[in-house]
Amino acid sequence: FTPWTNSLPQPSPLDTEVLSFLSQDYETIRNGGLIFAVVAFLIGLLIILSEYWGQEGKKERQVCEKRHT
Repeated sequence: FTPWTNSLPQPSPLDTEVLSFLSQDYETIRNGGLIFAVVAFLIGLLIILSEYWGQEGKKERQVCEKRHT
């Protein structure tokens, strides 16, 4: 019994060069994507929290304005 992988063609040197280039490019794209995801998450969190804090400030101002009138 011989494994079926023995019947596959061996990659040429050009193929291995292209694959090594693509694997380096893959790492760059992966790292860039992770950085983008973290930045997008933090911006979204900042927007959500700023809306929450903005509403808290409005409530306090409304209470103060009602007391002074």
